[in-house]
Amino acid sequence: MIDRSAPLRPALLAFLITVVLALPCSFASAHTRSLSTSMWTLEPHGAVIQLRLAELDRQVLAAEDDVGPVLHPALAAVTVTAAGQPCRADPTSVREEVVDTGWRRTTWRVDCGGAVPDEARIDRLFDAIPRHVHFAVVRRAGARTEQVLTDGAREIALSARPPATLPEAVAWYVVLGVEHILSGWDHLVFILVLLVAAPTRKALITSVSGFTVGHSAALILAALGLVVFDRTVVEAFIGASIALLAVEVVASLPSSSPRIPAATAAALGFAAVAAALWRPALVMPLVGLAIFVGCFLPLARRAERPERLRALVVTMFGVGHGLGFASGLAEPGTSTERVVIGVLGFNGGVELGQLAVVIALWPVLAWARRQPWWEADRVVVPAMAVAVAVGTALFVWRGWG
Repeated sequence: MIDRSAPLRPALLAFLITVVLALPCSFASAHTRSLSTSMWTLEPHGAVIQLRLAELDRQVLAAEDDVGPVLHPALAAVTVTAAGQPCRADPTSVREEVVDTGWRRTTWRVDCGGAVPDEARIDRLFDAIPRHVHFAVVRRAGARTEQVLTDGAREIALSARPPATLPEAVAWYVVLGVEHILSGWDHLVFILVLLVAAPTRKALITSVSGFTVGHSAALILAALGLVVFDRTVVEAFIGASIALLAVEVVASLPSSSPRIPAATAAALGFAAVAAALWRPALVMPLVGLAIFVGCFLPLARRAERPERLRALVVTMFGVGHGLGFASGLAEPGTSTERVVIGVLGFNGGVELGQLAVVIALWPVLAWARRQPWWEADRVVVPAMAVAVAVGTALFVWRGWG
């Protein structure tokens, strides 16, 4: 007879240790997946700039001690030059508007003293949020250029030509997709859970493919403006998805406690009550997750092949992960053609990044499963406990931090 308390001891210890370690790390990384967009309309004597920032990122900029006497954090984030000389922002031209829940657009004009600006930098934003990503659209003399900025490439070449070929444009987004999946450690934790939980190579391929399908669908819908979402809710959902996937893996083990589904649904219900007091936007998503978990986990426990049901859940969670990055592909003023190119290229990069992780780690896990010390109760359960701790920490800090 299986002693169900045995696997819970190392799992509980792993959970508690990881909570202590993950909470401060999650707080420090609360903005690592952020993005912003800008539209540049160049004029003979300067430019009109529209910068779209998430409220969370705007607060980070406003908290900087060296911002100086600037009316708006958005203006402090951007420096513009013409022939090596700095351009001056006109504070009387500043306009701000809330464009979506959690997002604000700031419009202003810069004067370059009779010259056309040729370069811009967004150093302050990357200094504060190193893993930030910025999409810039530049309009000049009837032509347009779309550029992607990261911490290692902070300059907007205002005089740059548009991509000459379709492959050149796609390559931009492929590289970004690879960077996104390899530098986004929350996505990597999600994929690691899939790797540890997959009993066969076929099950792994099915789950990872489902994640990509959900990710792609969300990107297309959000990038085309067909879905509007609250970024805080989506970021919190990504953390919750990691924790819930790990809980499902444990609940599907023959030795797991039958009380796990009810306990998980109750925890989500408690979180919904807390959200009603401090984060109303999270109430309905949490209620929905509680109902889903209360129905799905008992079904997964009784299923002969739980990995098949897991692929459907992973697809749904992939939608949430895709929404977490989608808005930058359509804002501001990007053509439908460019949105399609961006979605295809970005997803291609995500798929390549995921494939690289799977190819690197699957042989190691396949070897480990053949070892006598590999037992689900002593390896999988503690690993999933760590994932639950990480996902819970992300959920709390992104939803309430």
